Formats: sequence, C-alpha cells, structure tokens
Amino acid sequence: MALIPFPSGVLVTRADLELAHPGQVVLRSLYGAAEQVLGRGPGHWQGRLEIAETDRSTDGQRRAVEAFLSRLRGSSNTFEVPLQRPGAGTLRAGSKLKTSAFSLVSGELEITVTGAATGLVAGDFIRIWTRTYQLIGDQRDYKFKVEPPAPPQIGAAVMWRNTTAIARLRDAGGAGGGYTPDFRGPWTLDWQEAL
Repeated sequence: MALIPFPSGVLVTRADLELAHPGQVVLRSLYGAAEQVLGRGPGHWQGRLEIAETDRSTDGQRRAVEAFLSRLRGSSNTFEVPLQRPGAGTLRAGSKLKTSAFSLVSGELEITVTGAATGLVAGDFIRIWTRTYQLIGDQRDYKFKVEPPAPPQIGAAVMWRNTTAIARLRDAGGAGGGYTPDFRGPWTLDWQEAL
C-alpha cells in the first residue's frame, strides 16, 4: 500500500464529508417502540470529492489527474484527501502540537497536547497520525474533546492547518472522467478513511 500524492493545482468543486458508523446495529423491539443501539467501533470518515469539469484546465492537469487515478490502482493505494474545511482557531502559523495523553470517559475522547494551551475551536478538523478528528469543544488548558472516540497515537504530531484525511477509494472501479476537445472531467472520487 503506497501513499499517492494528490495532484496539485487542480480545482476541487465538491468536498462532502460525513462520519460513518458501519458497525452500528439498531435492535428494535418486536412488541413496542423500544430500541437499542449496538455500537461496534468509533466510526470513520467518508465522503465524495469532485475535481472540476472545466474548459480552462490544461492537458497537463488532465494527465496529472488521470495518472493519479491510475496510480491508486482502485482501492489498493491511499491518498491524502483535502478536506477543504479551514479551521477557525487562533493558533499562530508554525505552531506545532503533539499528543501527550488522552482519556476516554463515558464515550468521550479528550486529548492532551503540548505546544499551545488554546487556539483550536469546536468544529475544527485535525489529523493525528493517520486518523482524522473533529473538535467538539474549544481547546482549553492543552486539552480538547474530539469525535470519533478512537484513541490517538501518543507523541504524534497534530496536523491542524490544511487538514487532510488518509483515504482510499470506496469502489475499486475508480473514478470516471470525461474528455471532449473543449472540456475535461469531472472526476468524482468516493472515498473512505484508510485505517
């Protein structure tokens, strides 16, 4: 499994993102309205990325996208999905955060970092090692809570600017893309977080 670089200079026109819980099973009572949810695992991110159909793209951009898709080999290789969701926090450029501890209490994951006591805010996306998280509360006293509640690697750097997710294509068939003399694309990539 190789990490294939995402082509630079291409226009992303759609970047859907959702936290999926494929291991959840809802058990409904046969005799009433009661139900119980059986959760298996913290979930993972998935989405859809669309690279623009445009009459302004060059043949070089088309070749770059098509070569990128070929190198993915269906779902065999991984790539960094640009989430297209800038953070709203106040961390200074160049701030470096690292995980130092975490606690998982009542299904809530709280991560402790070194490098800055505050700065990230609820709704910001971060990546620790290969796992992507979303803050569900503001960073205070070097700590913040995140979803999904999957324990992070201790000592790992926290990516908080231009956050990406490590992903693979959901469908081994790849992503189609049209070509006419006037237009190239669009290319649609249905992806899921590679864990």
